[in-house]
Amino acid sequence: MSDNFIEVRCVICGHAWLEDIDELKRQQGIYKAVVYRGASAKTQSYRARCPKDGTWVVVDVEEVDDA
Repeated sequence: MSDNFIEVRCVICGHAWLEDIDELKRQQGIYKAVVYRGASAKTQSYRARCPKDGTWVVVDVEEVDDA
């Protein structure tokens, strides 16, 4: 299990929960968008489903290369 958790908030009901970024990457498949910003960072968009009301929420995660 990863320690890379992010807080996600549902845009409909306002419920907040933690999602594991590695798990979001594994569940990826249908929705995928990558936006490059310079040479050292990129923003990856993932979908997460609210556990309270089932709404799909798009989460943008900035990944920084350590090189």
